[in-house]
Amino acid sequence: MAFSHGEQYQYWKRKWLREHRVLIVMLCVLYALALIVGFYKGVAWSFGVCSIIALAAFLILRNRMLLYIDQHTEQ
Repeated sequence: MAFSHGEQYQYWKRKWLREHRVLIVMLCVLYALALIVGFYKGVAWSFGVCSIIALAAFLILRNRMLLYIDQHTEQ
């Protein structure tokens, strides 16, 4: 019995997230640390820079995840 496209999509998405869980947690911790250091140092622009970098990291990881899913569901 073959799986539907939606079931395959969910399977590969969960698999990618499990494989990259440590990377995602590390990025969140680094983001929080950068914000804390910026707050204690009194560097106001660090909040904007950290937010832009976090958004870029999210977009890159999301794009990599979707490419991974597409490569595996087309088979």
